[in-house]
Amino acid sequence: MVTISDSFPMSHWACMERFIHDNYRPDHALCSRQFFQWLFRVGNAGDSAPILCAWNNDELVAILGCLNLTLHWGDPYRDVNAPGLTHWMSSRNAPRGVGWLLARKALERCPLAITLNSSKIGTPFFQSLGWGFRDSIPRYLCVFDRDTCAAISSTEGASKLVDLLFNPSCEQQKPHLLGIADYAPRWDLYPQMLFGIKRSGDYLRWRYIEHPVFTYYLLISGDGSRPAVCVYRLEKAYGTTEVLVGRILDFFFPDDMEGIAEGTNLLRFALEKLKAVGCAFTEFYCTNNVFGQILLNMGGGVEPTGLCVLPSRLTPIQVLRHDINLTFSSPQGWPVPTDDRLYFTRSDVDGDQPVRLERSTAPPVRASIS
Repeated sequence: MVTISDSFPMSHWACMERFIHDNYRPDHALCSRQFFQWLFRVGNAGDSAPILCAWNNDELVAILGCLNLTLHWGDPYRDVNAPGLTHWMSSRNAPRGVGWLLARKALERCPLAITLNSSKIGTPFFQSLGWGFRDSIPRYLCVFDRDTCAAISSTEGASKLVDLLFNPSCEQQKPHLLGIADYAPRWDLYPQMLFGIKRSGDYLRWRYIEHPVFTYYLLISGDGSRPAVCVYRLEKAYGTTEVLVGRILDFFFPDDMEGIAEGTNLLRFALEKLKAVGCAFTEFYCTNNVFGQILLNMGGGVEPTGLCVLPSRLTPIQVLRHDINLTFSSPQGWPVPTDDRLYFTRSDVDGDQPVRLERSTAPPVRASIS
């Protein structure tokens, strides 16, 4: 008999570890209890994770993670609690339809929900419910080392590299960097982020500073009530060659001339750092072209539709296009987001996570937060 539980008790960890091992793979990130508890924000071993579970007697046969997220959705002064749906999976032994049952139950919890990277099976389901869908979040690229990039690019993509070369237009000034304790944005100054996850201080601490595997560089500049923010990490690619790549996960600033100037200076500062440590290129997945435009102003570009200019899967390097899609519910009577007010990046929900946690070569690049 199949039963549904609203959460997963960590006292049953062996069941979850076995489920991930058998239905994903033995070296999947979620097999690490530390990473699992960080992702679902489980503080103690006796707590429960926000994961809908289907049980067939004592066997875990299907899961759907529901990250507890705080969003802005059309009102910068109103916080909306919404689930980020992630790791929707049924086992081969699951009764037919149990995965759909979990999805419907998740949607009963809140009229607003979001997910990144919905599968070929999940996407039609969400679209049948009338959800909003972006099949490919734009990927912004900026090249520091053309020769190295040419060695890992596709044949067709290599011809585009000359159009992506880093070329800052003016001399960079060192930004005035703030600590996380001084970070208190007035969200009415950020209409470009009117629809998206609220980048509060608590969120930045959890998502970047407390991450159990990656070390992120969290840069905050300007005034604490109207800061510009840029977050990046380093990734060492391996396979056909070894390449260092900079991944920008967040970049935003206030929507005025002062904010644009602050954001431009901060991004240039970050790109100079990435170039100085030997990165071949940097990437930034972002739905809002207001922020992407700053990278374009420094010589970067957007990866053309359907073309893999530079690999995004790096451990090991795979020269293929990696699209990140975005799906979100559109509750009746709620504001409908427009592209110039929608802000989602690769870091949202589960878009930026380790390919695997244990491998004998090319360990994650780690350094201190600066």
